Amino acid sequence: MATLHELIAEVSPEELLGAIGELYHHVLGYVRSMALKCAVDLGIPDAVNRCGGAATVADIATDTSVHPAKVADLRRMMELLSTTGMIFDSSTAGDGGAAGGDVVYRLTTIGRFIASPSNFSPVVQFAD
Repeated sequence: MATLHELIAEVSPEELLGAIGELYHHVLGYVRSMALKCAVDLGIPDAVNRCGGAATVADIATDTSVHPAKVADLRRMMELLSTTGMIFDSSTAGDGGAAGGDVVYRLTTIGRFIASPSNFSPVVQFAD
């Protein structure tokens, strides 16, 4: 059996990078589903709808009664969900968003499926 150093010497940098990326994809894949479940549990898709279809983290925190000490965690979760494109698209104030450069989140098609009145969110509970 090859050691790590031998394996690294045997494969191309592209193959090594691809293998490591695939490994991390599988090992950390649950993070996306847990963030999605958390968003549904907090009622974030409905909060965005109640804010007129576009909301900042501050708007969402206020609407969902997230404790002020947890707003930084909410912001990180929103960034993850936006980056993966699972729920939210985002833009900054320069793109017609909120004042001060705050990121504004909008629902994607997936987000619209799990928000009321569509409310396909019970499917997300299987992620538990």
